[in-house]
Amino acid sequence: MYLPVEMSPLEDKQVRKIHKLCYPGAVSRPHNWYFVHPTLVVRGTDLRVLGYTSFTITLIPGFGQTLYGMDVCVHPEYRGKGIARTLHAARLALAYECGARIFMGTVHASNKNMARVLESTGAHACLPILDEILYVGPITEVS
Repeated sequence: MYLPVEMSPLEDKQVRKIHKLCYPGAVSRPHNWYFVHPTLVVRGTDLRVLGYTSFTITLIPGFGQTLYGMDVCVHPEYRGKGIARTLHAARLALAYECGARIFMGTVHASNKNMARVLESTGAHACLPILDEILYVGPITEVS
């Protein structure tokens, strides 16, 4: 069982390495990105970061409090173990506690696994944006 927790400042380098593995060729996130945007990590038994999610909660006119999911990244060696699903569920639960009832986020059109994770929580593909697809869905209380 994986337990998502708040990222510590000492884990910034590990998270950046995973980001680079998940998004080769992408520009690195600016300094303090993972602290300005809440970031949760899942650690292995050796305390190594296996995956992370970063997000923000914002007020969007017409939607209200909204969770905007930015990243869910899992180290390639640990994919297929439910880490992405666990991280996404944790950010939904936090957002719900903060009053958000809507999820928004984009997924690369080729990332069918993440699309399934979002769809399993009620999000639906609603708009293509370049090579990404915008997903929107409800956030319900997690029991």
